[in-house]
Amino acid sequence: MQLTDFLFLFAFLPAALICAALTGNRPHARNALLLAMSVLFCAASGLPGLLAAAIEILAAFFFGRALERAGEPKRRKCILALGIVFAAGLLCYFKYTNFILQTLRLPKVSVLPAPVGVSFLTFLLISYLADVYRGRIPAETRFSRFFLYALYFPKAAQGPLCRYGDFSAQLDGCTQDAALPDEGVSRLILGLGKKVLLSGAAGAVAKDAFGLPAASLTPVYAWAGAICYAMQLYFDFSGYTDMALGLSLCFGIRLPENFNSPYLAVSVTDFWRRWHISLSGWFRDYVYIPLGGSRCSRARQVLNLFAVWSLTGIWHGANWTFVCWGLWFFVLLSFEKLVWGKTLARLPGIVRHAYALLAVLLGWIFFRSSSLSYAFSFLRALFVPGASAPDALSWLAFCIRQYGVQLGICLLLSTNLGTKAWNALARTKPGRAVRLLFLLVVLSLSVLSMAGSGMQAFIYAQF
Repeated sequence: MQLTDFLFLFAFLPAALICAALTGNRPHARNALLLAMSVLFCAASGLPGLLAAAIEILAAFFFGRALERAGEPKRRKCILALGIVFAAGLLCYFKYTNFILQTLRLPKVSVLPAPVGVSFLTFLLISYLADVYRGRIPAETRFSRFFLYALYFPKAAQGPLCRYGDFSAQLDGCTQDAALPDEGVSRLILGLGKKVLLSGAAGAVAKDAFGLPAASLTPVYAWAGAICYAMQLYFDFSGYTDMALGLSLCFGIRLPENFNSPYLAVSVTDFWRRWHISLSGWFRDYVYIPLGGSRCSRARQVLNLFAVWSLTGIWHGANWTFVCWGLWFFVLLSFEKLVWGKTLARLPGIVRHAYALLAVLLGWIFFRSSSLSYAFSFLRALFVPGASAPDALSWLAFCIRQYGVQLGICLLLSTNLGTKAWNALARTKPGRAVRLLFLLVVLSLSVLSMAGSGMQAFIYAQF
């Protein structure tokens, strides 16, 4: 089950909201309901995956209890290392077994079904163990609360990554803020519209371009495909995030923000402060800083960045294209920190912005390509047409006629103008009426689009 399924939107979610309303301001009843709904949500994706998740969560729970009881520093380090190795080992088994076998030219094997959002689940559990080890939070003694944290259904599949201390603090009382459900419903509908109406249109253009053989690519196809894929990925993932945050607000729990107009970045460093903020923060706090961060020699700092971005690339997928994608950002971030960062800061804003967009756009080509050879062919096609290129201008004209309105809205909403206009409308009574009408239109168009063409899975669901 995913958040855009009709079953979820028109059966599972209404039932959950009705039951949540019946719990009133009783936090224990609300938490029990959310736990039951989370288990049902994950079970809908397969009972074997739910069982695997339960085993991993139970192990992390007991590792956390053992960490708190252990007194000697060496013993605590040993328990933490065992917990991390166990969680990371399961992730490697589910996600990378056949990638490793293929790299070693060995036959593939059948792998047991993975839990929903196994990559996100693993990082949640590692962050919990690290925070208990550092003394930032006490080990949880109630397994039901810890199980809810790990499988909480709004964020189970694709995050955002949430620290246990922040999440647990919101389980102790039901919110009295009546504005939260209204904010949640609005954000849920807007996120659905991002996914269905905007990401779908940009993805159709990107699919055409990236579906061509390497020899048929031209600069028109390559640039249009790269730009549209960048918009598809942003509106797909930020759409899911808006839906997740909106759903959670309906139940009185606020999850961390994950995006802040990333395509307005003026450097690659700035981009990664704005894109997938919870993942960037996780790697900073649990990998980069423990390795020494930037408070060390230049050589060690480069090595730390290499470790972070190698892991970031591999985390996203079992393919060499993701490894190269991570190394591309490692090189750029290393040079920004150690070579041209000060020079870049003195350049005009439009030049810095163009540099950041181009750097990110080239990285997304590796992210989207099925193989390294195709990625390099696609990069070449940005400037050199293929030998058997079809009529690209006719295709581009068709795409503009078919998706021009949606693509124009994508470009507009890639800035912060949409957010400013939306907030401005909330200040007046006529403006609030316009917002309500807009939400009804977005919801209606999204449902009609889903009914007519079906719904593609979220891109980040594969990670």
